[in-house]
Amino acid sequence: MEFIQREAQLDFLRTAMREAASGSGGTVLVEGGIACGKSQILEWVIDEATRAGVTLLSAAGSPAEDGTPLGVVAQLLDGAPPLTGLPSAVEGAADQRPGRFARHLAAAVRDMAEQAPVVIGVDDLQHADAESLHCLLQLARLTRRSRVLMVLTQPLYGGPRDPQFAVELLRQPAVHRLRLPPLDPAGVAEVLAGHSDMPAGAVDAAELHQLTGGNPLLLRALIEDCRRSQTYWSSGVARLAAGELFGQALLTCLRRGGEGTWEVAAALAVLGEAADTESLGRVVEATSWSVDEALQALESAGIVVGARFRDPVAQSVVLDSLDAAERGRLHRHVAWLLKDQGARPSDVAAHLLAGGEVPGPWGAAVLREAAEAALHEDDAQLAIDYLELACAGCDDERARMDIRLRLAAVLWRVNPATAEGRHLTDLVAAATRTRLPAHTAGQLANLLIAHGRVEEAREIIGGLRARASSGQWAAAQAALDLVAPLSGRWYAEGGDEGPLDHPAPGDVAAPAAPDALPRFPVLAPDSGGEASAERFLRVCPLIDATLTPIVNAVVSLYYGDRLEAAEDACRKFLEEADRRRAPGWRAVFAALRADIALRGGRLEAAAQHAQESLRGVSEYNGSFFLGGPLAVLVLTHTAAGDYTAAARRLNQPVPDALLKSVYGLGYLRARGHFHLATDQPEAALADFTTAGRLAVRWGVDRPVLLPWRTDAAQALYQLDRVDQAERLIIDQMRMPDAVYPRVRGVTLRLRAQTVDLKLRPSLLARAVEDLHRSGDRLELARTVGVLGETYRELGETTRSIAVTRRALHLARECGAEPLCAESGQRLREGERKRVQGLGPAGGAPAKPVAGDVLGAEAEAKLSDSEKRVAALAACGYTNREISAKLFVTISTVEQHLTRVYRKLNIARRHQLPLEVHLPANEIA
Repeated sequence: MEFIQREAQLDFLRTAMREAASGSGGTVLVEGGIACGKSQILEWVIDEATRAGVTLLSAAGSPAEDGTPLGVVAQLLDGAPPLTGLPSAVEGAADQRPGRFARHLAAAVRDMAEQAPVVIGVDDLQHADAESLHCLLQLARLTRRSRVLMVLTQPLYGGPRDPQFAVELLRQPAVHRLRLPPLDPAGVAEVLAGHSDMPAGAVDAAELHQLTGGNPLLLRALIEDCRRSQTYWSSGVARLAAGELFGQALLTCLRRGGEGTWEVAAALAVLGEAADTESLGRVVEATSWSVDEALQALESAGIVVGARFRDPVAQSVVLDSLDAAERGRLHRHVAWLLKDQGARPSDVAAHLLAGGEVPGPWGAAVLREAAEAALHEDDAQLAIDYLELACAGCDDERARMDIRLRLAAVLWRVNPATAEGRHLTDLVAAATRTRLPAHTAGQLANLLIAHGRVEEAREIIGGLRARASSGQWAAAQAALDLVAPLSGRWYAEGGDEGPLDHPAPGDVAAPAAPDALPRFPVLAPDSGGEASAERFLRVCPLIDATLTPIVNAVVSLYYGDRLEAAEDACRKFLEEADRRRAPGWRAVFAALRADIALRGGRLEAAAQHAQESLRGVSEYNGSFFLGGPLAVLVLTHTAAGDYTAAARRLNQPVPDALLKSVYGLGYLRARGHFHLATDQPEAALADFTTAGRLAVRWGVDRPVLLPWRTDAAQALYQLDRVDQAERLIIDQMRMPDAVYPRVRGVTLRLRAQTVDLKLRPSLLARAVEDLHRSGDRLELARTVGVLGETYRELGETTRSIAVTRRALHLARECGAEPLCAESGQRLREGERKRVQGLGPAGGAPAKPVAGDVLGAEAEAKLSDSEKRVAALAACGYTNREISAKLFVTISTVEQHLTRVYRKLNIARRHQLPLEVHLPANEIA
């Protein structure tokens, strides 16, 4: 049996045993912290007594028997040798007069000592019953002049519950107290040295002492955990790793410390940094004296220092050992206590969350405050947890709706689809059951609009307007004034266009824009709106309240054909979303970038951004939000000619109610273009006109948002219904949005198909110029291709070839394979005609330079003026025409061409490369 730093105590006990054998008996009370070696010392005494041949009586207190009268005495008697004169049983002893049985027992022990010395050992005195304690007290008093040594063990704090026993025992002259202190750092080092498989210095003894307080049981458990952990050695140094054995040892200490000690330890674990004597007493409903004693017992056992656990692992072990009900109860007690003490809402809310219940209205209020504090620290998930608990514990339906509205807004940070799927449907249902205050109704409509759920927003706002006073309606209107639907689906300015004056193709109804919807300001080109949006985006912080205005500002930029500025803003806010740990916001801005990239003709980038957005919401397939990036993918795959991928996306399940949201409009348009590209014009027309009917119904019938008229016109062209197509195109040209370059450019291209052939080039040239300004390279490539085909039909073969080559180059840049194939076919036909001399320009085909594209090195040799002259000359313009177009003299044109020939090492005009890097509108 190993004893470290216990030599003085063992020497004292040896002396006491010799003195008892010589007739000077006594009692030794061995005291120490929990699991600090008291039982081990008593076992040593018993072993020594056995070897010396003395009479031995031993017993141990037990929590299971501390209510059994004379339970400890019964153990002593059961272990006595036969024919000792001791009472054979204790039945009926408790019924005798007080002290009679104890005196009889003491007399019997004295008689035994006449024959041979007697050693009585009782372990864990704190669990002994009251009757046994009385007998032990009488033995100590009546046998001190006999050859009797009594060794009793008890914890340093939290001994027997009968305080009278301790007082009376220590009053006896032959009673000695023997303290067992915890090991000091030197003792810890000595224990460590006994592990021969651990190199000297591999583990720091001082750190071991700091974590265990010198408690031998905890120390050995921690050392064994380190040996088992396999993270043991790292450059010859062991990493302390408290594990399973340490946890078991800790729980053993706490159980042996008694119920009061355990309760205080559990409360201490739950309170954490907020623990002090008063707080612990209120949680466990005990006196300050009892709490202090328990803390002293825990500190003597090396478990705590003051009111703090020595090791966070110890706190975790205690928490994990609590069953759910007890743990929840303690957390709720602590929450109430902290609230009463005026603690921060976040501290109180943490315990309410751990407790899993909301104790009354004050709890919901605290949770809401804590949620806002968590959002300030960008911990959205914690805020969501707080709000969900507040919602679950709120009995008032209106208050619960306010919480759910806030929760749905916060969920945007994590996942827009989750916000929609978990709460919006229930909120709408609740709104039908109760009359919402005007402000709450406005907020709900705001949220629905942000999710694109226009139908439900109309119902909420319509119901409010029907019953609200003018003041209430103004309040609701104010809550909505800055709101516009996500991804640019705005509401028109009170139906600026007015109702259509005839039914649209496909029997599309054309009701007026509903006046129950809020009216939002519309940004017009050159009105300064885009500049205001840019200024707003530069200074506005990204928070829950500003998300929708930020999205709308970005949307205003790219619908206003400021694609680069919109892209820069999205990139900035994507970085901010990453920094703020808001994947939901990232999904929103990724969806916006997908729209921007598609509008700019960057098909590959559009697909990447759309897929990134979908990954952010993939856990909830019933989301309306999915309709936005899904539509971008369908349009992208269709434009790229990957019809299989587009069909696969269209076969992806979408919610039935998608068409009740503005995202459904984009989805219908994307599906229509797929049908158009795959020779299904009837299906395409049905999708386009359905989208148009919904846009009119909801008051969002604006070509800048949804150009359904020109979409439907393309389907009608394929169906040879030219008159109906022309009417739609003319309608769109008359709408206010026709001032937007992209809208006007696409409309002019389709309008050109309805006019005389000789009039087409001027319309198409204007369309090219508009689309170049808009930044939509895909529509630009399509329009330049139509211009090239028009020149071919007019017999201007050389110019047709040049323009078609430019269309091919643009299509390649976009990755639009169908347009590439179309332009390539036209080029081959044009080259064949030119070789055959069928075109008015005639001559040999142009000699290609650097694979039909002017090399960067060669192009760098030309000035901007030389590029313009070379590009126009390559397109078949005469020197006089170039002079008039560029407002320079014919002599200047000739000088520029001479320098171009020399720099490019060519001799004749027809050898000019047809792919000089020049804006398409300048070669049109």
